[in-house]
Amino acid sequence: FVRLGGAPWVVLPLVTAFLAMLPFWSFALWCRRNDASVAALVFAAFPLLLPMEWTMITSMPRGFVHGLAVLACLPWIKLVSGSILRGALFGLVVSFAVVNNPNALIAGIAAGIVWWKLEHRSLKWISGILVGAIPAIGWQWWASHFFDDRPWEVIHRLTPAELAFDLSLFWQALRSPSVFFRGLFPFHAELGILILVPLIILAVVLWKRGDRTYALALTMVFVGTVIALGVIKVHNGCSSIFFPLSRMFLALPLIFAAALAYVLRNAKLRSGNVIAIAILAVLLVGWKAAWLPATIKHELASQECAFVREEPISMITERCKRIEMAAD
Repeated sequence: FVRLGGAPWVVLPLVTAFLAMLPFWSFALWCRRNDASVAALVFAAFPLLLPMEWTMITSMPRGFVHGLAVLACLPWIKLVSGSILRGALFGLVVSFAVVNNPNALIAGIAAGIVWWKLEHRSLKWISGILVGAIPAIGWQWWASHFFDDRPWEVIHRLTPAELAFDLSLFWQALRSPSVFFRGLFPFHAELGILILVPLIILAVVLWKRGDRTYALALTMVFVGTVIALGVIKVHNGCSSIFFPLSRMFLALPLIFAAALAYVLRNAKLRSGNVIAIAILAVLLVGWKAAWLPATIKHELASQECAFVREEPISMITERCKRIEMAAD
């Protein structure tokens, strides 16, 4: 796209936003293909409900979303024949997603719990996963050794020490958890902590319905998320959307959408509901567009805590012109 004349500062955010939307669209198409229209609508509409801060976080080309984008392949594995082959493909997709960005891990675990039931707890499927994960493990091993020999080329290093659990950081996070989930819940960025509430509610609903495997998956997401608050790496960030702590939990909106879609999978889609949702979506998009300039201005003025600083393109262009003039 850049070679075709597109400006990098336009093309890169567009491609990144596409990657962020890809799993929602993929699952929506799968649901529509299987005549679950309401579930498809949930997946398709959910990103529109999320606040502008989520849109900004997931459109920055910083590697926050490419792991989750890989998970878009998951539903289409069901088209493959053979439990071992499906397991291998599942292991391949999830392992590469986690290697790309570990924030996809919690979604991969939840999907694995659900899929194990769909495969009737098949040991062949489990063995397939182990085989499928080999390429990603091999790639990670090769990349680690490659950069061990070239430390000057490493920009961001993830060390085992950063993956350790720190009890003091855990209690610190529990005292002020909102900053870790900023922008992840529909309508308003500061309501992000509420993303955990519907997970528990939906888990209870599914348990009472007898869908205990799905309830277990959501419970594991909740427990895993809470435990992750004590991981040192999870605290590597701040409240700024340019270096957000919530980037570690970007899988939660997708998991929420998936759980809601599953609960509503047998609901009948009525024209009145479609019209109401369409009107709501248009209003939300308009509202987000109206507040976009103010949100950008606020976030640009509130990034002192971020290690990477963002500036308007016009300012960068002007500075580059000054440097060019001085060089001449």
